[in-house]
Amino acid sequence: MILDQILPRLPVKSLLRFKSVCKDWRSTISTPEFEKFRLAFSGSHHQFVLLEDNGWFSPSINNNPNYLMIRESYEYDNKLTRIIGCCNGLVGFITKISDGVRKFIVLNPATRQQVEILGPDDSTGFNSQSCWFWWFGYVSSVDDYYIVGFESFRNEFWTFSWKAGIWKRNLSISHKSARRVNRIDPLKRIGNPALINDSLYWPIDISDVFLNLSTEIVELNLVTEECEIKPQMNFAIGHTRHISLVNLKGCLALHTSSPKGCLDVWMLRQAGDWNSWENVFSQVLRHCRLIYYITTGKLLLGHWKQLMFVDDLSQLQPEDQESHRQREILHNSLVLGYGGVEDYVESMIWPFKRSERLGIVHRCKRAIGFAVSKITAQLAPKHCASSPSP
Repeated sequence: MILDQILPRLPVKSLLRFKSVCKDWRSTISTPEFEKFRLAFSGSHHQFVLLEDNGWFSPSINNNPNYLMIRESYEYDNKLTRIIGCCNGLVGFITKISDGVRKFIVLNPATRQQVEILGPDDSTGFNSQSCWFWWFGYVSSVDDYYIVGFESFRNEFWTFSWKAGIWKRNLSISHKSARRVNRIDPLKRIGNPALINDSLYWPIDISDVFLNLSTEIVELNLVTEECEIKPQMNFAIGHTRHISLVNLKGCLALHTSSPKGCLDVWMLRQAGDWNSWENVFSQVLRHCRLIYYITTGKLLLGHWKQLMFVDDLSQLQPEDQESHRQREILHNSLVLGYGGVEDYVESMIWPFKRSERLGIVHRCKRAIGFAVSKITAQLAPKHCASSPSP
């Protein structure tokens, strides 16, 4: 009863203390099977959203019980460090340490473990100046973590698998199309690309010989390493630079926004059938934009200088744009933009062979800060692992 029903419900900080209760508890809590079971339970109950402080945007957390501030210090310049993904309680960062050299950091904020990986450099044929896209995530079918990069000058993919432990240069996607991939620009999109089963999807700008731009979706299967440029969707024409992809209830979905403020959400009902796109929502939203889909089904909206949660699309009524009574206001300090937005759930997972315990590095140029906002009432912030703000 205790091992099956009570321990999986506890936050990480409590579980780390309970390891010292007895040998049976320690051995049980330390097994990968227990943590995977706990993570599956926590994924629907102890869900958070991670907001990155990027200099332009910093969440206001004073006297707000729904915020937990996690602040770690590194010897890296925060202006050159960005979040590239978050999965299973692990947060991936990329930082530039010198010309042509990038370093990747994977951090578990709850257990304060980190690992560092050097990225490919120019000596390996990697053009560091043209890569516009990085992603960190987990593929469950092969139980492996990946870092994926797209090198836009040669239209090549670079992948790092934790099981393989090496960077791999994949074939160019140019042979898939007579058009040249102009660039991939994650800063113009909202959130991360969508991972559906083994495939990673994201929109890219493709130009033809006449330099006419169109936004299309590229699929990269991380297991088979096959790449495909999907056919252009007629409903997406005219929405260049306004297309974002999400995993919506296990299906690939995209949302587009027009200059007039019309939000359209489309879902691919049948995997593999590119003709099965269906419009599931269409509404004109005044002074409001969709920022992020959360796996629990909530939506993160930007409204004037505020961020707020909405339970579902049905709450997005234009007549109710000025009323916030049914919405959870996160903060009112949105100035010129916002940083990365990621789903986050606490875990004790640490699949890497090499790990280090984080310490405060006082010579860092600027601390990397991010806030985790509670989006369910089941987990109180006082249970969460945190370090005091400097």
